[in-house]
Amino acid sequence: MIGKLILIMILQLFFACDFSSRLYKQILIAQEFILEQKFRDGVKIYEEILKEECPQDIKIKIYFQLGEIYSAHFFDNKKAIYYFEQIKKISKDPLWNYKSEEKIADINFSYLNNFKDSIQNYKNLTTFLPQRLEHDLYEYRLGMSYLNDSKQEEAIKIFEKITKKQKHKYYNEAYDNLGMAYFQKKEWAKAIEYWDKYILLETKEEMKVKTKFLIANSYEVMEDLKKAYDIYYSILGQYPNTEVIRNRLNAIYERKIARRR
Repeated sequence: MIGKLILIMILQLFFACDFSSRLYKQILIAQEFILEQKFRDGVKIYEEILKEECPQDIKIKIYFQLGEIYSAHFFDNKKAIYYFEQIKKISKDPLWNYKSEEKIADINFSYLNNFKDSIQNYKNLTTFLPQRLEHDLYEYRLGMSYLNDSKQEEAIKIFEKITKKQKHKYYNEAYDNLGMAYFQKKEWAKAIEYWDKYILLETKEEMKVKTKFLIANSYEVMEDLKKAYDIYYSILGQYPNTEVIRNRLNAIYERKIARRR
């Protein structure tokens, strides 16, 4: 897929720009290497081209291709971000800046777990105009970035905003993550309140089971051992790790016995 996209972009460059024959030849050779999946050979030529004087629109497209190759094929996400950042530095085209920001955001969020930076990336993407089709994803990931960076209050604001929009793609997940935000804040009752709502919305049984485990855990911490025991027991055989549930049930049983003494 990446080879076809790159080929289209390169052909557009050929028609749009007046290349020197040497530059033309270099790009053709690099593209041939990439289409043959000889990525290191192609990248070497592209990086040599960038050291020379060449039109800005060519640089932008080469930067973008190098970013994709370093991320998807070399798994060097920091180098990939470097190339996408170069586009933001030199491009005045909002679309190129948007596409680069999107790539950087995904790398920071999905691969580097660099949530401090993904917060800013997704802030930028959620304010991009005109609003993109992927806006719901960006908004959700902004909330998740806050949550993963232990900024629960900021995450709560985002997820509460999502729960006010029933057609939001991540409407259900917002309730789940509100529960997690309050769980992290050790506000167990509030966490249970949102998780109860999430379970009513969720259709996937495995997701319900995982949430019920967290609800039971919250009740256990709150010393409501009967409710905790009943919920743990209800998911016995459904939770992925049966031994964990048995251990929790045994622990609660022993605490109940200790209370009676």
